[in-house]
Amino acid sequence: MRRLAFLAIFLPGAVWAQVALVTDLAGSAGKLAILSEVHAETAVQLDGAMTVLYYSSGDEYSMKGPARIVFGPMEPKVVQGAPPRRVSSAAKPGALKPGGLAPATFVMRSKVSPELRAQIEAARPSANAPVAERVRFAAWLEQLHLKDEARAYWKALAAERPDSPQLKELAAR
Repeated sequence: MRRLAFLAIFLPGAVWAQVALVTDLAGSAGKLAILSEVHAETAVQLDGAMTVLYYSSGDEYSMKGPARIVFGPMEPKVVQGAPPRRVSSAAKPGALKPGGLAPATFVMRSKVSPELRAQIEAARPSANAPVAERVRFAAWLEQLHLKDEARAYWKALAAERPDSPQLKELAAR
């Protein structure tokens, strides 16, 4: 803990930065939920299953509980329980940025170039793709300011995961 305090003085942004996004959660993981951003050195008790996307690498990690997890700056570390599994995806959309989804008041329609439209279509997940893949895609659409297009995904995901207030809120925007 002393080492973390020392690092926090000299590298405050690096130590406590948002490093990952929860893209799927079935069960509980402390205060985390689908679309929660995870800060470096966050520790949680996972009772269920969770998938997170690391911003820096674009790597996804799938974890199953019961497990005690500490989120490092580059990957999760399981202190107790089964090790995380790195998940690969055939078609990953563009990189997500830390900072969450744009607040509704700041979202505006973007004009989409033919090149970006082609990239979107190439990355579009199938309707039966894993929840984490569809959350990642919808979050990317939101960051591209394509709110209407993302809303269709949020609605489908909210219907699939009715216990997620975050997905319900996004579906209703």
